[in-house]
Amino acid sequence: MDCRAAVAFAPFHFGALHAPPGAGAVNATAHASVDPNSKQPELKAIAVRLEAVRDPGAARGNRRLVVVGTGMAALAVVEEVLRRDAGWRVTMLGEERGPVYNRMLLSKLLAGEVGRGEIELRPHAWYAQRGIDLRDGCPAIAIDTAARTVTDERGDTHPYDALVVATGSRPFVPPVPGAELPHVRAFRTRTDADALARGGRRAVVLGGGLLGLEAAAGLRARGRTVTVVEAAPRLMGRQLDDVAATMLGAQLARRGIVVHAGRLASEITPEAVTLDDGGMLPADLV
Repeated sequence: MDCRAAVAFAPFHFGALHAPPGAGAVNATAHASVDPNSKQPELKAIAVRLEAVRDPGAARGNRRLVVVGTGMAALAVVEEVLRRDAGWRVTMLGEERGPVYNRMLLSKLLAGEVGRGEIELRPHAWYAQRGIDLRDGCPAIAIDTAARTVTDERGDTHPYDALVVATGSRPFVPPVPGAELPHVRAFRTRTDADALARGGRRAVVLGGGLLGLEAAAGLRARGRTVTVVEAAPRLMGRQLDDVAATMLGAQLARRGIVVHAGRLASEITPEAVTLDDGGMLPADLV
């Protein structure tokens, strides 16, 4: 197509639906209006600015990717980047010790059904073979976007051409008096699972959602006495209705897990959890 001076043409009308991943991205620069019938993006005329960019292949092998985080999402980014272009030099900075592991298998690790090595997604050798600088147990503490650097906990500075922040989440700990006691643990990391597996014999799990019930099942498989306390009137309130929650509660009861729904913990002591109705649940692990 012939374009007059100062006009740039780029085909993008159907890109979001029919182009391969990564193509059709011109759509993202325009407004989001769509045809009310076809639901396709409207034809758009927008102002653009053209700038010269470095040939992506010119500095092959010298581009630096820093990934903050060593979880499953971080590893997926690194694998995809190297699949598309092996020329990146990759540094991964993570808070947890050891290589990336499958966090969804933590309940099986807690139950003793798998070992620590079985949940690792890639061994240490895999990173070394691909020139990935895996700095586990070394979280990032500062990002300077102007200088394009990341500083880690050891004080080392890592320049980057591209930066990915994939740090995941942190568990919410209710502001219950006694939540800071040493026998009170969260359940999110491999270290958490190990600590829970070594914990006391009488466990109270605060939270009857999916993760709480996985923790309860894992602890029960370890032979612990387990009680679940859920603030909502039913288990897994975001996923189940009353009938399904009742069926789930019956299944847990058959496993020997006691459930207190519609209750809150008001205090945690070294020997027990006090509920908001005054009830006391013996506990040396929470």
